[in-house]
Amino acid sequence: MPTFAKLAAAVVMAALMYVVTDMVLPMFDPSQPPRWFMQINIAYGAVFGWKIIGGRAGNGAVIAISTGISAIVVTIAAVLLTHGFDVMLERAYDMRYDGPVEALTGAVGLAIDLGAKLFTPIVGMTLIAGAIIASLVAEIVSRFAD
Repeated sequence: MPTFAKLAAAVVMAALMYVVTDMVLPMFDPSQPPRWFMQINIAYGAVFGWKIIGGRAGNGAVIAISTGISAIVVTIAAVLLTHGFDVMLERAYDMRYDGPVEALTGAVGLAIDLGAKLFTPIVGMTLIAGAIIASLVAEIVSRFAD
C-alpha cells in the first residue's frame, strides 16, 4: 500500500543515485559512455527506496539507519550486476564467450571490475550518508504523515 514514507524514501534514494551517478560518470571513457547508466541507477534507487526503506519506516531511528545501509548495499549490488550483465550481452553478441556459464561468470566479473573502478572513498561515504539520510527522512515522514 502506498504511503508517504515510501514515497519520501523513493524520492530521496533516486536523488542520491542521481548525485552519485553524476559523480562517477566522468570516470568512464568519453568515447564509450555506458548505456542507460543514469536511468537504471535512478530507477533502482527509487525501487529499493520504496520497497526496503519505505516498507520498514516507522520502527525507530536505529532500525532506520540499519535499513538505509542495507538498502544501499542491495541497490549497489543490483546496479553493478545489471550493468555487468549489459556489457556481457554486448560481448556475447560478438561471440566472445564459449558458453552460457562462461558468459554468466563473465557478467559477475564485469560487475566486480566496475565496482572496483567506480568505488572511491568519497563515493562510498556519499552512498552511506545518503542512505542514512533517506531512511531518517522516511522515518520522520512516517511519524507525521502516515
